[in-house]
Amino acid sequence: MKRQICKECKQSNERWDATNIKGNPYPFYAGDKNYTEELGCVGCYQYDPVEYRRTCVKKVSKEASEHTAEYIMSKLYPEGK
Repeated sequence: MKRQICKECKQSNERWDATNIKGNPYPFYAGDKNYTEELGCVGCYQYDPVEYRRTCVKKVSKEASEHTAEYIMSKLYPEGK
């Protein structure tokens, strides 16, 4: 199955979107949907699912901490009060 996905990706110049699998929050861990010779398969879930997961955990953690900081600041220093 993976071999066929990778074959179609190279032929269409459009990489496989990891959000096709429930629970995957990002389409790629590097790059975008466009397949290029310089990036190749790097960044695609199919290329390295372990690296995809590691990168997603970091991204989700960063986003969560940023949103948490915004929430705390809005509670401590609400605008207009």
